[in-house]
Amino acid sequence: VTPVSTDTVIAVLARDKPGLNAATFADLSAYLGEETINPSSACDMCAYALYVTAGVNNVVWCGGPTLSDCLDTFKYYMTSNPKVSCIVIDGAFETSKEDAATILAGIKKIDGHWDATAILNCNAAEDASGKPCSSEDAVVTMGFIKVGENILPLSAIRAGLCARSDAEYGAPARSGGNLPIPNAESWGSYDSKSFTEMPINETMATSLSADGVCAVVNFSGTYHTWGDHTSLFAAGTVSDERARFDNSVRMLYSITNRFQLKYRASIDSPFTLQMRNDIINEQLDYLNGLVAKGALIGKPTCEFRAIDNPKDSIQK
Repeated sequence: VTPVSTDTVIAVLARDKPGLNAATFADLSAYLGEETINPSSACDMCAYALYVTAGVNNVVWCGGPTLSDCLDTFKYYMTSNPKVSCIVIDGAFETSKEDAATILAGIKKIDGHWDATAILNCNAAEDASGKPCSSEDAVVTMGFIKVGENILPLSAIRAGLCARSDAEYGAPARSGGNLPIPNAESWGSYDSKSFTEMPINETMATSLSADGVCAVVNFSGTYHTWGDHTSLFAAGTVSDERARFDNSVRMLYSITNRFQLKYRASIDSPFTLQMRNDIINEQLDYLNGLVAKGALIGKPTCEFRAIDNPKDSIQK
């Protein structure tokens, strides 16, 4: 796979790599250093999926002895280096419901500002009963992909392919579904010791997608990611339309993160009419550019509403 640089950063919560304190590496060999790849290490398998299978390099490894420590490393990284678009994956083969709740609580409004989304993995099954969470902020992937001797969590593969797609479109405009998985040999379950190949067809994958679980399909020998819904999607519907598709939530967060990052240094300056107009015009140019590339639909607006900023609120 031809490597590609991406603006979207993938943060790996690396519980079995406590020494990686928001470390970044250019490729798999830099990540491994003097070590050889360990098929029993979930982090090593995530690294292979990201660097080799997806061919992306904007990965930050947030290590720590516990999941909470990994999240603290991630929060420090995002506070020091805020990112417009960020995907968090668990550096584990599977994510439990308890750990999913911890992760989702740790990726919202970091330092009061920054939002990320997560892609979390569960083991392969015929139904969605093992889904670890139901949240607009997370995509749940199911199963593992075998590539040679390596058994790769689908969460890491999908995260890498999403970041690669973001680089192509210049924004998180595309869903993470129906993307070809390079060199995939089979899909199935994994218990950290042995891999069991399992059959899957489009009917089964679509049924899983209707319950907010994203798996794969095999089109003439080539595996593709399948499913474009957030994990909040269930029984073929969702209560809030913005949470229906994974790219809708990712686009929303990239817009709000970008706005805060762009104007946080000047927002406390005297707020003149010229500043207001400059902000509105710049934001409209940006949003209209997203419409032009197909990342948004409709006619976006940006306005400053005096009613939302009453005098008594400003005085306080």
